Amino acid sequence: MARRASGITNLIQTAQHGLRAIIRRRWLRYACYGSAGVFMYLAQCSALHLNLNGGDAFMGGHDITAHYIGWQFYRAEPWGLPLGRIQSYMHPFGTTITQTDSIPWVAAIAKLFSRWLPQKFQYFGWWTLFCFIMQGVMAGRLFDARFRSFLATMAAVTLLLLSPPMMYRLFFHSALVAHWLLLWAVYLFLEALDGRSHWREWVLNLSLSIVTHPYLFAMNFMMGFWCTVHAVCDHRAHPLNRWSLVHAALPCLCSLAAGFVFGVFSSIGKAPAIGLGVWSANLNAFFNPMDWSVFLKGLDYLKGQYAGFAYPGLGVLLAGFMALILVAARWRAHEFQAAGRKLIFLALVVLSLMAFAVGPKVAFGSRELFSYELPHGLMEMWSIFRATGRFVWPVCYLLVFISLLQYWRGLDVLSRGRQSRNVLAMWLLVLIQVADLSWAARIRRWQHSLPRQYTPTLVDSAWERLGDRYKHLIALPLDYSRYDELALIAVRNGMTLNYGYVSREHPDYVAKAEEDIRKLCQGVPDAQTAYVIKTEDLLARIQTANPQLNATCADGFWLVAP
Repeated sequence: MARRASGITNLIQTAQHGLRAIIRRRWLRYACYGSAGVFMYLAQCSALHLNLNGGDAFMGGHDITAHYIGWQFYRAEPWGLPLGRIQSYMHPFGTTITQTDSIPWVAAIAKLFSRWLPQKFQYFGWWTLFCFIMQGVMAGRLFDARFRSFLATMAAVTLLLLSPPMMYRLFFHSALVAHWLLLWAVYLFLEALDGRSHWREWVLNLSLSIVTHPYLFAMNFMMGFWCTVHAVCDHRAHPLNRWSLVHAALPCLCSLAAGFVFGVFSSIGKAPAIGLGVWSANLNAFFNPMDWSVFLKGLDYLKGQYAGFAYPGLGVLLAGFMALILVAARWRAHEFQAAGRKLIFLALVVLSLMAFAVGPKVAFGSRELFSYELPHGLMEMWSIFRATGRFVWPVCYLLVFISLLQYWRGLDVLSRGRQSRNVLAMWLLVLIQVADLSWAARIRRWQHSLPRQYTPTLVDSAWERLGDRYKHLIALPLDYSRYDELALIAVRNGMTLNYGYVSREHPDYVAKAEEDIRKLCQGVPDAQTAYVIKTEDLLARIQTANPQLNATCADGFWLVAP
């Protein structure tokens, strides 16, 4: 018994020694935060998505299928300017890798090595793993210096890795899983409030954001804007000079240059963005679990407002509630007066993001409270970001940060510096968060862990011979039935395709299809084009105009080839 007790004691001492070594070395702490991201990825996702030749796993879905197809067209496209140009997709107008939401900068890196990559290469699984690692690192950066406790910081990191708004986008909209870019911007904003400028990091943050997804750039740009305003207002502590103006302008200029290089702005303004006010945020977004909670019932919201999903989890909500009580218990007016300017700019960021997120139709639950109109030009600019509800995410992370920080500080006051109890209280929040999200996480893991058996339905040998004679593939009329398979057929045959699933189409996109139908019905098809006719009515009209035109039935479609 004495030997066993001695062995346990030695084990505990070894663990304590290892923990002290981690705490003393910053790089080891951040390695642990990133490793927590790897663990959470494997807990919520499937290792099957790390198969580099596993493109079939992304077929048959919705948005993620469009991202994979966009990458396939981009991979086959010759290099040009802008770097993100795809001329063979949505032909003859073309599109960009940004419009397919295929993470432009990652796609460009993958394209450099395209000739050595397998045919069905995909990077979306590894990108998601990278986002989890960076989410852990950026969450650790937010709390590491403020908590001064490695175990408490690990608890906060775990809570942010269990972020429902991020988990909701898994293998549905891969570019928008990059919430680490938002956490990074939140960190830089909070640092700016404390008088520490990180303009070089703002350059990198905004440049990466714009070539990941324009929405992420817009959110981070708003926080960066208020950082600049704060620096101007705080010019007594930080005198304004030409270098400070350069530091303020460089992040904006560099990010815009990166956007132009990748073609981010090439489609803006070419087509009206319909839906402003539909995909907005509800005023109950922060406490509406929308069927993600085991303990809380989902609340009503208007159609389309799932885009503003911002439920932080029950563990974080309890931390916020307890933080309010603890702050009220130790209220000191002079402390709030001292932090007056910080609180003002924090409120400005929250209010500006929330005003953008709720849109021109303000709703609480199932009731629309009021709506308003801005001048036509401003409404058009606003409508570029029609899914405005997403702008609630930075507000969510700011509130999560404030809740956890004040909860920790309040516990520290109550326990008089006994950190062991405080750490246990932090990990209790993690257990509550895990239990609260367990059902939703289990369902999503079940959905994404099963190997998706993709079985093509367009298997007729006629499809594989098209590239020998034709340069273009045109599908009529414009609907999305089996568009993904037609897209892959076009890529394999080195052909262009006239339609697809992208975020913005050219305004003449529909008119061009109507013109193609008119030419076919007039008996003047293009000799370099193979036509896929989807309805019998249209086929009858074409054959009436040109009875000698060859029409082959292939897998439920009619292949009309001059």
